[in-house]
Amino acid sequence: MSIIRKFDFFQKISLDNITQPTLIGSFLSISAISMMFFLLIKEISNFITPSISKESLVLHDKDQTSKIDVNLSIKFPNVPCHMISVDQEDSVGNHRMDVRDTILKNRISKNGVLINDPIVGYIHTDKLVSALEIGEGCIINGFIPVTKVKGDIHISFHNYADLYNYVRIDRPDLFKRISLNHKISMLNFGEINANDDILKRFKLDAESSKSGENAFNNPKNLPNFISETKRNNYDYFVKLIPHVFDDKINERKEKIGYQYSMTSRARDFNADSNEMPIVIINYDFSPISMRFKLEAKSFLHFLTHICAIIGGVFVLFNILNNLLLKIFD
Repeated sequence: MSIIRKFDFFQKISLDNITQPTLIGSFLSISAISMMFFLLIKEISNFITPSISKESLVLHDKDQTSKIDVNLSIKFPNVPCHMISVDQEDSVGNHRMDVRDTILKNRISKNGVLINDPIVGYIHTDKLVSALEIGEGCIINGFIPVTKVKGDIHISFHNYADLYNYVRIDRPDLFKRISLNHKISMLNFGEINANDDILKRFKLDAESSKSGENAFNNPKNLPNFISETKRNNYDYFVKLIPHVFDDKINERKEKIGYQYSMTSRARDFNADSNEMPIVIINYDFSPISMRFKLEAKSFLHFLTHICAIIGGVFVLFNILNNLLLKIFD
């Protein structure tokens, strides 16, 4: 017990100027040291963790001619690649038909196995008929650069209307097999590598998984109409919310990522008319943005907290020591 008494930091001085360590004071001193150590570790951990703050603001994008990438991957099991066209248009007059430079159409068998035989040049009806007879499907992969204005991406047979009408009129048996039921495996906006870096630096993975929105490269909540037996038209309405990321520690420059909310619907398709089925992804940019700022914490604040912890714990346990000594004296 005499060894334990030596740890008493709250010793009292008697009238004879002799210190009097107590057992209570020793236990309280050990408890105070333990609490200081725990709080100091927590404070150091908090100090070395960068501060992330966020706020909402109105983003004034002066350069609406700049472009971002729409990254997508969509599987169509009941229509061959020979007749699918991926088009894009927007409210400022841009209109691209059958985008091929950045979009790949990968043929798949009825069982979903990739067919390593790309489509080259003009598609003859005999090749189309052969693909329909064996139940070929198609997977669309790639990206489409779009301007930062309201627009849409539509997937249809518009660019191959002659092939579509041929099957509809001359091969009604095969025409019944054609439908645009599909599954979206990926849909995000911006640079994929930059989005991954943003998620890592700003620790948005956990936040994204709890949100009902699709955040950056997160494939959560993407629609799946692949098991539909009825032929439909499909409409998607995407609202993009720009997120400005200001990294003041590492690159010291801003990056912009895009989170989005999406609704979808299936509309009846009239197979007896001249109408062609279509999948439309309508997108629009919100004027309200979120701003995230990543910055180091102040060393002066850290030093102040350290002094407050040491002084506060010492005063608290000193009061507790005096109280216990009066009770058990």
